[in-house]
Amino acid sequence: MDALPATASATAPPVSDTGAPFEVRETPTGRGLFARRLIASGTALFGEDDWTDEAERRSFSVLSAAQLDHLTPAMRAAFLRFAYNTSPEQIAGTFRPETVRHRSHFINHSCEPNAGYDGQDHIVALRRISPGEEIRMDYGTFSFSFDHGFSCACGEWGCRGRVRRDDWRALVRTGLRLPGFMRVLADRALWG
Repeated sequence: MDALPATASATAPPVSDTGAPFEVRETPTGRGLFARRLIASGTALFGEDDWTDEAERRSFSVLSAAQLDHLTPAMRAAFLRFAYNTSPEQIAGTFRPETVRHRSHFINHSCEPNAGYDGQDHIVALRRISPGEEIRMDYGTFSFSFDHGFSCACGEWGCRGRVRRDDWRALVRTGLRLPGFMRVLADRALWG
């Protein structure tokens, strides 16, 4: 998930797949994922841990929240560029952003997303996505033990300005779903 600006030499180009309903394009802040054709609401976009190849998968590491806190600021920023939680206290990310190629990693943030989790471990279209429209998720639905370092500029009416580790509590109340491993915590936040 390309939250920080990318340079052409910093990230390898994603593998081309002309049959996919989306493609990675350059944006003013780096790269983003865009619909190539109409995507119906509920369409599955990605599964859990999708990778372009084994080299990309091996470039990712899993750190605890405590380990993340001990990184230097530069290493932390590099790791968090494509990071996401795999459990409430485990974070997957890479120190080698040039190895990241799978399209799911280029979904940018929006406080009014058009893609999100299905309550399990799939990312789906939350509403109809028009051709040419950028596919965006709310990063608060997969960041449970770290704050993102960027300021949100999505321009949506309810923009939070920042994505913080505890945003998920309010997001589940709005109807957004979380990955399957967060089900118990989401139910507790909703129902006590």
